[in-house]
Amino acid sequence: TDIVQKRLFVEGSYVHAGQPLYQIDPNTYQATLDNAKAALNRQIANLNALKVKEGRYKQLVGTNAISKQDYDDIAAQVALAQADVDASRATLDNAKISLDYAIVRAPIAGQTGRSSVTAGALVTANQADPLVTIQQLDPIYVDISQSSADLLRLRKQLNDGQLAGANDSARVKLTLEDGSTYPIEGRLAFSGVSVDPSSGSVTLRAIFDNPSHLLLPGMYSTAKL
Repeated sequence: TDIVQKRLFVEGSYVHAGQPLYQIDPNTYQATLDNAKAALNRQIANLNALKVKEGRYKQLVGTNAISKQDYDDIAAQVALAQADVDASRATLDNAKISLDYAIVRAPIAGQTGRSSVTAGALVTANQADPLVTIQQLDPIYVDISQSSADLLRLRKQLNDGQLAGANDSARVKLTLEDGSTYPIEGRLAFSGVSVDPSSGSVTLRAIFDNPSHLLLPGMYSTAKL
């Protein structure tokens, strides 16, 4: 949550997974990180001092110069100090993660759309609106709506070998909106389908290689098995 300082990509360009997209003002998160580092150093110094004291007490209790209770007390303080160091390290790690998030990176490779924010805009953690949408275009999914009765027939044809193709999947050809045929065959995947109770239809998913990015999200086409 802070102000966007820079947009680090060109709208509409192809980005790689992990590529920086936005720089968010890191000052608050840097200050939190510095504070966590100082707290950890303080806890480590306290732990080291207690360990030295514990070492002296260990020698003294062996000669009955101090009571066993005094040694047990210092040993307990060392254990507590060690726990404080572990907690401070976890806080520091969390501060590093938050600072890293000040640079928003692409989670996947793909084609970027229009940025919804500009430099100077306030963004918030877990906001509903995306900063930008990245579309993975190669390979691309083509969703096909069929009636559940057609699906049963397709399954029977596939099981009978009438629709056999590569990797035991039905081959799919596409006719595009302008009437042309898409030059690359796809394959049909039946996994994860469910029937829409309101229409009785099933959405089947075909997967196509799309190296030239000819197929675009939202485009309509006709599929032939």
